[in-house]
Amino acid sequence: MKIDNLKMVIDSESLNIYLDHGDDKDPTHIVYWTEDEWVEDPETVVGAMLIAIDLFNNDMHNVLLKTLGYKV
Repeated sequence: MKIDNLKMVIDSESLNIYLDHGDDKDPTHIVYWTEDEWVEDPETVVGAMLIAIDLFNNDMHNVLLKTLGYKV
């Protein structure tokens, strides 16, 4: 199941997967990691990031959200 308002932004300083509610409401951040986090604890954080990116890119949004404890 693809959730149309689930977005992912990757830049040089962070990875953010969030629900975009439009311009009128703040987004709901599902996962957010910063460079400091993946530098401080790469064994834990990098693996989790890669799994989240893979689930997002393979349209497995419901699995990603359920794994993180969100009701789908």
